[in-house]
Amino acid sequence: MAHYLLSDSRIPEYLAFPKFLLERTSLSETAKIVYMILLNRARLSQKNDGWTDERGHIFIYYPIKDIADTIHKSEMSVKTALSALEKDKLIDRQHQGVGKANRIFVKIPVERKPSVRQTENCPCSGMKLSVTRKDTCPEVIKKREIMNQKKEREKHTVNIKMYFSRIVISHYYSRLFRPIGNTLNAYRSICILKENTMPIMPPQFKSGI
Repeated sequence: MAHYLLSDSRIPEYLAFPKFLLERTSLSETAKIVYMILLNRARLSQKNDGWTDERGHIFIYYPIKDIADTIHKSEMSVKTALSALEKDKLIDRQHQGVGKANRIFVKIPVERKPSVRQTENCPCSGMKLSVTRKDTCPEVIKKREIMNQKKEREKHTVNIKMYFSRIVISHYYSRLFRPIGNTLNAYRSICILKENTMPIMPPQFKSGI
């Protein structure tokens, strides 16, 4: 009998299923379940002392028979799954001697950066495009043209503003200094006029008499 899940329902015990296993199509379902069992055991080893080697790597002991009993599979199926996991570099096994369980190191794949050739959906059209050929998307080309036109308009507007600013400044200074220029010209004219109209002193006054 099962009950519906409520907000205060107690979640039963569960095992963590790594998401990357969904992409490992080369592994069988049994191999994925075995890896999940080994990973769960390795998580317990993390919380306890004495389960690391000289390099600090976590290891576990899990006999094949115990794994087979846990997942209700045959020992042959478990051996095949372990070999597949080892081939896929998800575990390492070290033999400990005749009649002893192998030491198993559970490995986690390194996260890779997105490939340069990763495909993306073209906006609106839904086309699958490579990142390196994303420029061929019609929507992207249209947006680029709009942005270029906007930049040209802004550049033209700035040039017009600068042109009119120079005109205004030039007109302002011309009006500011025009009275000064007129005053200087008037003063210069007066000086010239005085110099030309100044009476010539008689010779007798030139000697100071």
